[in-house]
Amino acid sequence: MSREIGCQIEVISDRPDWIELRVPCDLNAVEPIQKFLSHLHEHIPIETRESVGAVFRELLNNAIEHGGKCDPSKRVEIKFIHLKRAILYSIKDPGEGFNIEEIEHAAFANPPDQPTKHMEKRQQLGLRPGGFGIMLASQVIDELVYNEKRNELIFVKYIDEQPQI
Repeated sequence: MSREIGCQIEVISDRPDWIELRVPCDLNAVEPIQKFLSHLHEHIPIETRESVGAVFRELLNNAIEHGGKCDPSKRVEIKFIHLKRAILYSIKDPGEGFNIEEIEHAAFANPPDQPTKHMEKRQQLGLRPGGFGIMLASQVIDELVYNEKRNELIFVKYIDEQPQI
């Protein structure tokens, strides 16, 4: 059974260990979702919580902007799953997917001698500042997996503490 909460966020599942949402492809939806999900990480050290939150925000922004083309009539599906020793996020956008070799507007594509080249490309394309999602994820997250189409990802962060659910 689903229900809608503010900003047309549809709640599919709201168990403490399994949250599932459908959100409009609207960048204004990112902050309230991130704030809500950050409360589920209160038992995790603050540094880990903040870094995982930053990765989630960047990857959700990517899904909304590139996969959903910022079209609020389209939806991104989000899952947050809390395991005993890990947290897992799944983000699926309505887009056609992407080819990582063709992305020039992301920081990981910068030549070593041009660390800000992607910023120029983003400005040329009229994109928001950013482009750090995949690079940040590779530095913070323990596992990051895409489906074949590359319009859905799962990322995992292992945690040392037992959850207080």
